[in-house]
Amino acid sequence: MRKGAVQGVGRGVLPGIGILSLCFISSGAWAATAPESEAVVLAAAPEEAKTAPEETKVVAAEGAKAAAAATDAKGDPEDLKGALAAEKQRNDALEKRMADLEAKMGLQTPEAQDARKAEIRGLIDQALLENKDKLGPAWMSNLKFSGDLRLRYETDRRSSSGEPNDSRARFRLRFGFEKAWPQEDLTVGFRLASGSNEDPTTTNQTMDSMFSKKPIWIDQAWAKWAPKCVKGLTVTAGKMQNPFVSSDMIWDPDINPEGLWAEYRYPGLGPFEPFVGAGIFTLGAFPSTANGVVPPQNPVLDAYDAGFRWNITKDVKWTNATTFYNWSNIDTEYIRYPFFNANSRGNTITGGMFSAKSVEQVNLTNVVDFQVFNVPVSVYGDWVKNVDASELPDTQKRYAPKKGFIALMDGPNTRNEAWALGFRIGQNKKKGDFSFRYKYGYIESDATVAYFAESDFGYGNRKGNVFGVQYNITDYMTAGFDLFYTGPIWVSPTAIKQNGPNYEHQFTGLFDLVWKF
Repeated sequence: MRKGAVQGVGRGVLPGIGILSLCFISSGAWAATAPESEAVVLAAAPEEAKTAPEETKVVAAEGAKAAAAATDAKGDPEDLKGALAAEKQRNDALEKRMADLEAKMGLQTPEAQDARKAEIRGLIDQALLENKDKLGPAWMSNLKFSGDLRLRYETDRRSSSGEPNDSRARFRLRFGFEKAWPQEDLTVGFRLASGSNEDPTTTNQTMDSMFSKKPIWIDQAWAKWAPKCVKGLTVTAGKMQNPFVSSDMIWDPDINPEGLWAEYRYPGLGPFEPFVGAGIFTLGAFPSTANGVVPPQNPVLDAYDAGFRWNITKDVKWTNATTFYNWSNIDTEYIRYPFFNANSRGNTITGGMFSAKSVEQVNLTNVVDFQVFNVPVSVYGDWVKNVDASELPDTQKRYAPKKGFIALMDGPNTRNEAWALGFRIGQNKKKGDFSFRYKYGYIESDATVAYFAESDFGYGNRKGNVFGVQYNITDYMTAGFDLFYTGPIWVSPTAIKQNGPNYEHQFTGLFDLVWKF
């Protein structure tokens, strides 16, 4: 039964019956023009009343009987008074019956409510389809635009001499489109972003070079297929948003891998959703053999993950993922790119080259989301081990602040583990929202491919603390401040002079204003 139909009859037919009867009585013409039956009343009622369910029509019929009773009264004042009293009593009974009926409508089962919502969505979709030519060109249907602008003031303070402190103004601009074809189960998208160079760990553009024009880069370009015939399966190809469940210990937030990724989420277990994924990503491409010279093998990353998302209660969600990363021929790319070769961003280098030919990482990530006094809280832990790390010579030393250099151990050793713990309290969705975050990270020199780790933290071979706060000035504008205090873990006696700020303790402060559109 439709609640709207009931309300339409209760608030349209019944008052109309009472007013019509009183007008007829007071004018003296009521005996000649009064309706003959309840059908007459329904015929004059709004369209909702005509099509209302049977229970509603019964209520309207009662009102018709009330009007008919009034027409049987004589012109004597006492008869009129009695007729009015009887009609009032009957109307009171009808109002009560209407109230009970509306209360009954409010107690629909969840299944009935879901069916009603589905019916409304269907009507809306049908209306949009019928009026699509009036709403805009056909190519604009299922097209989404998004973007953001960030203005930043960044300051770096280093504890060692030899490298100057640094402060700079920067900005980041990102914008893109997504286009969906629901009938083909296909979505494509792209995003453009600012950036000073090809470095994949940043989209920041420093305000420099005498007001020169700044470049725009392709940040994402991808296609995603999600077939309805296999619910839970998605296949994405191109330069895509990072598909892995992980923290910034392994992946800088600006990294967008390039390759192919397939993931399946099993939807049949209610609040418990297991998933598996696999993909292959290209890191470089050498030309074919020429003049008898065989090029190095192309470096690639193949990755596999498995885990689950479990809505334990309404306010508690647990996400768990185990990921295996296999980096092949990674050393060849360090030869090609100067920003790899310069200091490897914390990875061990030998003879100016990345020491590891391959990297095999096992990564375990856990995230728990819950609420405390209606405030969202997220806690995470991340651990990774490079099971293919080579032993290092005992000439490497550990640097202890204010204590100089001390020997780590007498024999060979490995530096192949990293871990991070952190939390966030609050959220940033609308005006007045506030959040605070904290992280402690510990990344040994060969635990990760440091080139892709978080740039603000200092990539690899770093340990330290991160604090951050954000506040929504408006629904679309956020102010934030992040403070990084990090330092090196392992270092050789000559590393500071050779490698500069990557082996110093450092404060980095980031003051941000962000607009989303």
